[in-house]
Amino acid sequence: MDDGDIGSSEFTGLDPPQAVDSDSEDPELASRAIQREKLIKEITGLQQDLKACKELEDFPSDLGASQFPI
Repeated sequence: MDDGDIGSSEFTGLDPPQAVDSDSEDPELASRAIQREKLIKEITGLQQDLKACKELEDFPSDLGASQFPI
C-alpha cells in the first residue's frame, strides 16, 4: 500500500450493529458485541485523525504544519 491509500477507505464494520441485550443468554456474545462497537468507534476516530493530519500535510508550506511545531 502506498501513502496515497492511507485513509482513502473507511472501515464500515461489515455487518450492521446488532442490539445487545444486557440479559443476553450468552454473556460472552454480548461482551464481544460491546467490544466490537468500541473498536468500530475507535477506528472511526483514528480515521478522522488521520484524515486531519493528511489535510495538514496538503497545505502549502507557508500555511502548513511547519508553523505549528510539536
